[in-house]
Amino acid sequence: MLAIKKFCACLTMCLVVMLYSLPAFAAVETLTADADYILQETESAKEGQEIAFKEAMRRISQQAGVYIESKSRSENNTLTADEMTMITNTIVKVKERKPTKHVEPNGRIRVAVCIVAEYDTDLADKMLNDMIAARKATQGYEKIQAEYMQKGSELDRLKRQYAGQADKEARHYIRAGQKKERAGDLAGAMADYEKAVSIAPNYARTYSRRGHIYRKQGRSDLAKQDYDKAYSLDPKEPGLHLGRGIFLEQAGKNLEAVEEYRTFIKQADIMEYDEEITWALDRMVELFDGV
Repeated sequence: MLAIKKFCACLTMCLVVMLYSLPAFAAVETLTADADYILQETESAKEGQEIAFKEAMRRISQQAGVYIESKSRSENNTLTADEMTMITNTIVKVKERKPTKHVEPNGRIRVAVCIVAEYDTDLADKMLNDMIAARKATQGYEKIQAEYMQKGSELDRLKRQYAGQADKEARHYIRAGQKKERAGDLAGAMADYEKAVSIAPNYARTYSRRGHIYRKQGRSDLAKQDYDKAYSLDPKEPGLHLGRGIFLEQAGKNLEAVEEYRTFIKQADIMEYDEEITWALDRMVELFDGV
């Protein structure tokens, strides 16, 4: 957000300078300023004159800045230091530069520069008005951006809220499916798990439960797909480790199966997986005895 703001401000200033560098009829005011400088032993007269010239130009810019600042206040729009410098550098034109030098009684050389400059008040007014308009446009953009971000945050909150409600509803069908599964009604359990998947497609448990039915039906490929899907959504989902352990045991990879059973038991809720935990413990004991 801050980077966008800086970019817009920089772009605005560049466009204003390019636009008002073009020649135009002007309401011109004349400014004069002088400055002097005592040379150091190692400095040339030219170097001293440049130092004096810069100081005289600073004083010229200050004089022009008084007009610009008064106009900006009347518009109720205070300029930044960079904006003030940009306008004064654009509207002030040096018409005459008079360098002089003389020797002080102590032998030191004093150089001086007198500058006569002009500044265009009409140009200053136009630049100020356009800068105010550009600033308002930028502020309008920033407001839109802030509103967009706020709406995005609200949308994310609603998505999280919906996901929580969907998961809660899916758990209702999962519990119903588990009861049917334990009663041997695999078709009824599958219907409930399918409903849970459709309600909460990003809820890992829906896939691990459906994977169990596929496994019991002998549809190994579909079961493995569901276990993998559950793992991608939540590696800590207990049911997928139970299913993986069973497949590994069937493949003769008993030690790996034991590790999956161990993970399942560690992560499973005893209230939900009571019978499965008991079964997994029995399998671990039998597999260890066979090693």
